[in-house]
Amino acid sequence: MNSNTTPEKAFRLQNRRLHLTYKTHIDGNSWLAWFEKNKKVEICFYSIVQESSDENHPYDHTHILIDAGYNKKFSTRCCRYFDWPTNSENIHPNIKKVTSSKHWENTVLYHYKENTPLTNIEKPIDCKEQLKNIWKQDTVSDALLATCTSLKNVGGVIAAFNCKPSDYGIEPEVKWNSWQKDLYEELNSTPDDRKIIWNYDPEGKNGKTFFAKHMGMYKGAFVSTKANTYHVATSIDEFIKKNGNTVLVVIFNFTRQQEVHNVYQALEELKDGLVTSEKYKGKTIFFNSPHVVVFANYLPEIKHLTIDRWDIRIIQDEKIVKRYLAGEAVFEDPCIKPYITKKLEILDNQTKNNDDEKYENFINNLPNNTEFINNILKKKEVIEQRRQLPRAP
Repeated sequence: MNSNTTPEKAFRLQNRRLHLTYKTHIDGNSWLAWFEKNKKVEICFYSIVQESSDENHPYDHTHILIDAGYNKKFSTRCCRYFDWPTNSENIHPNIKKVTSSKHWENTVLYHYKENTPLTNIEKPIDCKEQLKNIWKQDTVSDALLATCTSLKNVGGVIAAFNCKPSDYGIEPEVKWNSWQKDLYEELNSTPDDRKIIWNYDPEGKNGKTFFAKHMGMYKGAFVSTKANTYHVATSIDEFIKKNGNTVLVVIFNFTRQQEVHNVYQALEELKDGLVTSEKYKGKTIFFNSPHVVVFANYLPEIKHLTIDRWDIRIIQDEKIVKRYLAGEAVFEDPCIKPYITKKLEILDNQTKNNDDEKYENFINNLPNNTEFINNILKKKEVIEQRRQLPRAP
């Protein structure tokens, strides 16, 4: 508001907060004493800073920020109300209304940018610097003690700390055993959209938990010991909030006690990159298909998922001794222990039963048409007759 050109009768100023700029250096204490003596309004908060000429102001100048306080205003119809008296002439300021809390905060920061102002206003803390200070603390308690200036700030500090980005630190060198090395390299490649890797370790003590913890602590993997759908959905939601819309590796490290739990729905949803969270109002979370790995001391029930999803690996003596892909055994080490082979009969039977079920479903879904079935039988009879014919020498 430039009141130099404002007619006296048309002028009216009414606002709680104002920013004045005078085209000269004015001693701050002198200005405050003058205002207190000659004006009826009390100034609650103030900031006064002198600046030398620059590109925006080609003259020495003084900025004065004032606040009348809660539920009070500076109100006048006199356009010369803030004129600073001198021996030669009165100096009229440029007057601007401070219209919002953000405007006020930015103006206070501007006053602090080069010189230390004459002020009774605390310097606003830069939001980015405040977040960095909160996030460098190890615990919520440390963050509160380091940054809280009032009990009113407690909730904000806790909320900010809970948004702390994951810091995976420097990955230490590890001497991996055989199966760990192969899996580590595999998980650093691009995942496909189908395969679920189930590592079966009947004996234990082959480094499954160490591997899972390492991947979670240093490689950004989502690691869990539970796989019920509600837990997975809420945990993945929080994981994505901290790490962005990226889940590259999911690892479940199950104990023997979790054998009875139905984990298969969660495995499939995660592999599909499509999880619905029922927390609060609920939402569906989308992400690219990650690697999904299970460590367990028991075999999976393969009937719960499509057979082509399964990549089952048997661990013994820190190496893979047998592997099943899509229900078929594709590798077997001669050193596999007999009792483990005996345990794998359960898996072999599941695979056979799965094939029998497929065949039964195929037969049941054939058209209910006698002529169609008779044609198939005739073709089969012709083929058998041809097989019995003598072959040409």
